[in-house]
Amino acid sequence: MKKIILAIFIFTNIFASSLEQRVELLEQRVKLLETKLDNLLKSQQKINQKITKVSSSQTDIMQKVNNNFTPNCKNLVLVYNYYKYRNAGFISNYIFAYKIKNNFKKEIKYISTTIKYIAKDDNSELLENFIRKDINLKPNKTIVIMNSYIVNKGSLAENLKNIPKKKIKVEFIPLKIEFTDGSFIRCNN
Repeated sequence: MKKIILAIFIFTNIFASSLEQRVELLEQRVKLLETKLDNLLKSQQKINQKITKVSSSQTDIMQKVNNNFTPNCKNLVLVYNYYKYRNAGFISNYIFAYKIKNNFKKEIKYISTTIKYIAKDDNSELLENFIRKDINLKPNKTIVIMNSYIVNKGSLAENLKNIPKKKIKVEFIPLKIEFTDGSFIRCNN
């Protein structure tokens, strides 16, 4: 029995000392990990600060670029428009001729526009004509585009022929403009 008690005493002391050593080693490792984690967090903060600086400088650069070249859809201008009503028996339509000028510094290859005819006296929209057309329009040049519009019986568009042109307001609304260099702009009117 003495031998067993002696063995338990020795074994517990050995076990206790090895446990204490293990705990001390674990505490050292935890401290080392905490130090590494603190260093990583500091590095992450520095990286985030640099990203913020780069992001804000990129935003500044983009604003400067946009201020220097903001494509303005109003650089595509309706210079003149002409329309004539035709009644060919069972089909009635308008024939339109639009003279459009390119005030951009680039050649235009495609346009998508809406042209609205509005009665000035009551602001009622009489007709809305869409143009989607491939063109070759050099800078500061004009082009004439012909278009037709079929009139449905009883529609407001029928009234356009009866209202004097002086009492009609024409709104030219570019929607998309494509240039020969591959760039394009969408107009948010």
